[in-house]
Amino acid sequence: MLIICLPIILLAQTKPSAILLQRKTIKDSVYLNSRLYTDLESSTIPMVNENELKESLENTPPILQASRDPYTAITGFQFSAMRIAARGLGNSVNNLMINGMPMVDLANGAGLWSSWNGLNPIFRVGETGTVYQQSDAGISLVGTSSNIDIRPFKQKPGVNLGYGFGNRGSTHRIFIGMHSGMSLKGWSWGLAMAARTSRTPMLPGVQNQGSSFYLGIDKKNGSAHIVSLAIFGAFLQSDRQAAVLKESIDILEDQSYNPAWGYQNGLQRNANQTKQFLPTLMLTDEHRFSNQSFLQTSLALSIGYRNGTGLDWYHAPDPRPDYYRYLPSYQTDPAIQEAEIKEMQNNIELRQLNWHRFYQINENNFDQVFNANGLLGNTVSGKRARYIVENRHQDIQRIQFAATYHGLLKESVFFSTGISVQLQKSHYYKSVDDLLGAAFYVNWNQFAESEIPNDPQAIQFNLQEPNRILYKGDRFGYDYAMLYHKASLWFQSTQQRGNWGWSFSTELSPTGFWRLGMVANGLFPKESMGMSQKQFFLNKGIRFSMNRVLNGRARLYLATALQTTAPQADNVFISPRTRNHLQPLISPQQTISTELGYLVQSAVLKSRLSLYWIQMRNAMDVLSFYHDAYNSFVNYAISGIGERHMGLEWGIDAKLIGQWHFQGGIHLGGFVYNTRQYASITVDNTATELNQVAIYAKQHPIGGAPQQAISLGFNHRNSANWFWSFNANFFDRQWMIWNPIRRTVEAIYPVDPNSEKGQKLLLQERLPAQTILNLYISKRFYSKENGAGYWDLSMSINNLLNKQNLIISAAEQLRFDFDNRDPEKFAPKYFFGQGLNMTCSINYHF
Repeated sequence: MLIICLPIILLAQTKPSAILLQRKTIKDSVYLNSRLYTDLESSTIPMVNENELKESLENTPPILQASRDPYTAITGFQFSAMRIAARGLGNSVNNLMINGMPMVDLANGAGLWSSWNGLNPIFRVGETGTVYQQSDAGISLVGTSSNIDIRPFKQKPGVNLGYGFGNRGSTHRIFIGMHSGMSLKGWSWGLAMAARTSRTPMLPGVQNQGSSFYLGIDKKNGSAHIVSLAIFGAFLQSDRQAAVLKESIDILEDQSYNPAWGYQNGLQRNANQTKQFLPTLMLTDEHRFSNQSFLQTSLALSIGYRNGTGLDWYHAPDPRPDYYRYLPSYQTDPAIQEAEIKEMQNNIELRQLNWHRFYQINENNFDQVFNANGLLGNTVSGKRARYIVENRHQDIQRIQFAATYHGLLKESVFFSTGISVQLQKSHYYKSVDDLLGAAFYVNWNQFAESEIPNDPQAIQFNLQEPNRILYKGDRFGYDYAMLYHKASLWFQSTQQRGNWGWSFSTELSPTGFWRLGMVANGLFPKESMGMSQKQFFLNKGIRFSMNRVLNGRARLYLATALQTTAPQADNVFISPRTRNHLQPLISPQQTISTELGYLVQSAVLKSRLSLYWIQMRNAMDVLSFYHDAYNSFVNYAISGIGERHMGLEWGIDAKLIGQWHFQGGIHLGGFVYNTRQYASITVDNTATELNQVAIYAKQHPIGGAPQQAISLGFNHRNSANWFWSFNANFFDRQWMIWNPIRRTVEAIYPVDPNSEKGQKLLLQERLPAQTILNLYISKRFYSKENGAGYWDLSMSINNLLNKQNLIISAAEQLRFDFDNRDPEKFAPKYFFGQGLNMTCSINYHF
C-alpha cells in the first residue's frame, strides 16, 4: 500500500520556487493588523486525514475517538478540514480532562491537546459527557466534557510499532509504545515515544517537526486502591503559512503562495516559526468503595513554553512582500500596473522575503548610541540592526488539583461531585532571535519616538536600563505576566425510572486574573510595572434535562442550561503589553442554551436529530491596529457583544445489505451577532480616549467556518478484514471574519448606506460553496494463528478531486481607508486549503 501512495503524492506536489534573486526596496510606514495575524496566521490548515488531524499545533480536539454519537462519529473528521467547531462555539465551551484533571489553558479556555501531540494511541477519549449522556469525571454545561484515562493499567498490554508517510503536515511519522499489563504484585507500566518531520514542495517554506514521550507507572494496593504516576510532553516546531491577498493569488496563479518565507543561501527560511513544549507530571489516586462508588484525586504540574518568531524593524522599509504599497494595485497608471505584475511573476524577490537584503542593510548601517545601557558617557558604535528576527515568548507554569466522587444516592439515582483548583502564570516577553548580520539592536520604541518626539524617555521600553544595547538572546520590548486562578465546585445527578429520566447539573466557579508588569516603560512609567487591579468573577451555571424512552431503541430528550463565564484577560486589559488599563465596562458573559433531540440506537440504525438554540450576551473583545483617520495605533475596547447560535444536527449510521453501511451527517446552522456593540477608542501610546462609537452588528453573520455542512458516505468491512469508506462533503454559508470598524458611522459617513458603495462597505463577503471528497482504506493481517499479533495498513486520501481553490478561511483587514472609503485598498486575506493529500501508515501490534 505504501508503494501505491508514493506516485499519488508526487503527482499532487507543486513545483518548488526558483533560485533567489535580488529585490528592490520601497520605504514606507509600518502598519499592524493584530486580529488578522491572530486569527489566520497561527498555523497551516490544509486538508487533513484521520491520523494527522490530532497532530495540529492548533488547540483542536482529536476527532477520531470512538464515539457512540452517530453525528460526531462522522462529522468530527469529515467537517474538520473546514475548521468547523461544534455549533460555532469554539473549544472554550468544552471541558477537557486527563484522569479527571482539567487540561485547559486559563489564558484562552482552550484544551491543551497539542501537549500530547503524536501520542494518539494512549491519549484516547474514554468518556464523553453531553446534555443527554452524563460523564462521571466532570461537566460542561453548554458544550461537552471529555475525559482521557492515561493510566498504564487502562491500556492494552503489548507493543505497538507504527510508521506513517504522507505529503502534508507530517512527511514521516514513527510511534513506539509498550505496556506491561498488571503484574501479580500489582505493578503496571507503560512508555511511548513518537516523532515526525516534514518538508514538502506542496507548501513551500513550511517545515514541521516534533517529538513526544510518555512514561507511566501504577501500583495497585489491594483490590480497591491504585496509585498512578505519569509524565508526558510534546515538542513541536512549525513554520507558519500566512494568509494571502486574492491579488497575489490571481497574479501568481498559485494557492500555495506564502509570503512568510524567502531564500537564504539557497535554502528556504520562514520568518514565522512556532515552538512549544509543555511537559506535565501527574499523580493520580483512586479508591473504590464499591462497584458503584469511587473517589479519584489528581495533582499535576506543568512547566513549559510557547514561542513564535517574526520580523521586527526600526526606521526601515516594511519587509513584508505583500505590503499594500508594493502591490501592482497601488499604482494608478495601468501601464505601470502591468509592468509590476510581470515583474512580480518573474522576480521571486518581489513576492518572497529578501533575507539577503536584510543582511545587506544591517551590515552597511553604522551607528552610535550615546549613554548606552543607562551609563553616562558610554558610547557604543557599530553595525546597528535595522531588521531582526524577534522571538515572542509565553512561559507557562501550571499547578492544579482535582477530586471527583461518584456514588449512588438511592436506587437508580446516581450522582457525581467534584472540586478542582487551577493556578497558572503566563509570562510574556520578547527576545532577539537573530540580528541578521548586525552587531547589536537597541531597546527603543520607534512608534513612541515618532508620536511623542518631545519626551526623551517615551522611547524607552525599560526605564531601569535606558538605551539598552541588545545582543542575541537579550529580552526587549514588553515584559509582563498574567496570573490566573480558577476553582470549581460541581455536582450532577441522574435517574432513569421506567420510560422517564432526568439529569441535573450545577457548578460554582470563582475565577480571577491580574497583570504583573516586570519593567517600567517610558510611555506609562507608573501603570506598566507592578501589579494591576485584580479581577474576580463568581461564575455560576445550571443545567436540567429530561428524556422519554419511546421504546427499547428510541428516546426524546430536552435540555436547557444557564451559565455565566468570566471574560478572558486579553479582552479586559486594553493593552497588556504596555500598561494595566482596563476596559471601562467589565461583565461576565451570560449564556442560555436549549436543545431538543431524538435518539435511535439499534443493531441496524444509529441516529441523532437535534435542534439547538444558544444565546450569548455581554461578551467583550479588544482590537489593536493602525487607524488611518487618527494616524496612530489605536485600541478598540468592544463591549456588549451578543451572539445567537441556532441550528439542526442530524447524524445517521444505517446498516444496508451485508456489511454495507450508509453514514450521513448534516449541520444547518445560523450564527449571527444580535446586539449593537459599543467601542471605546484609545491611542495605544498615550491611552488618550479618542471617541466612543456604536458598532452596528445586528444580524451580521459570524464569520469563519461554514454554517452549513453535509457529509454523505458509504463504508464496507468484509470477513477478510478489509475496510473502506468514501465520503462526499458539501460546505456553504461561509462568511469572512468581519472588521467591526467598517460598521460604524465614522467609517461609512458620508457614503449613503443604501448605495452600491455603501452596501459594499457594510455587507460581508460570502465565500463560495465547496465540495471535498475523501477516501479511506485499511487492511488488517494477523501474523499468528491465535491472533496475538497483527499488522494494520491504511491509506487516507483527502480532496480526491485535487481542488486547489478551497478557501478554508478569510478575514477583512482591520486597517481601513478612511479617506476614500475603499475596502479594496486594504483588501481581505485568505487561507487556501491544500490540494490532494494522502497519508499511508503501517502499524504492528503484538
